[in-house]
Amino acid sequence: MKRRLIVLLLIVVIASGCISGESGRPTKTSPTPTTTLLPAGEPRNYTQEELLQNLERITFLRFWEETTGVTVVIIGNANQTMEIKGSKVGYVDIASRRTEVNSTATVGSSIIKSRIIVTNESAYFEFAGRGENLTEPEAVEKLWESTNVLEVVRRYLTELEPFKVDFVNGTQEFYYNVTNTMMLGEVPGIEGSGNVAINGTAILRFRGGYPVEVVFRYTLKTVSEQGGVRITNIVTAVERIELQEIKTGKGT
Repeated sequence: MKRRLIVLLLIVVIASGCISGESGRPTKTSPTPTTTLLPAGEPRNYTQEELLQNLERITFLRFWEETTGVTVVIIGNANQTMEIKGSKVGYVDIASRRTEVNSTATVGSSIIKSRIIVTNESAYFEFAGRGENLTEPEAVEKLWESTNVLEVVRRYLTELEPFKVDFVNGTQEFYYNVTNTMMLGEVPGIEGSGNVAINGTAILRFRGGYPVEVVFRYTLKTVSEQGGVRITNIVTAVERIELQEIKTGKGT
């Protein structure tokens, strides 16, 4: 269980884009893609119920993500700081219940590529050239929830109260406090762990009643021990997910 916990934490937190950050100084990033192929709804304030109803209409979505950041690794009395940059492209096919995510992350001088595929009955992830399959129903379901952007949006809308709501240039914005439960609860074995702590803000943006962007800004801290040596990893993070394409069911 400990090995799977570490592997899934790396996959979901690093490769899947949940580890990313803001260094506090200008960072070169790749060109920002233009959001296209989204349902054309009226630019107004939609109620929570209307937003949830629109989520149910979505049958397919394609997204792009950019991450940048800094991680500090403390081993005993020594520490090392490394920059993190990453990008992710993926799609979620609700109708066939399949999601695929391909990621590239640069941590210091290392470049790590990963791939996650989740279907109805199984999940496959490939990390740094090594692949592994999951078939346990609970683990597959939780990975589906964590890689499906719509599930993340739905959970924030239904389980948390925003501390700020805004309407800017036709875009609705909802601000939430990030918690361990919301960010890490989907990962098998992580929830309830006293060795993982996260603190920050999540921003959901909607235009015309449909999600267009999800932003996470947070600090993630993990503590472990190997051979009697305490290892602490602290990541200051910003993660931006842009929804580029959304398809809805017929008649919607």
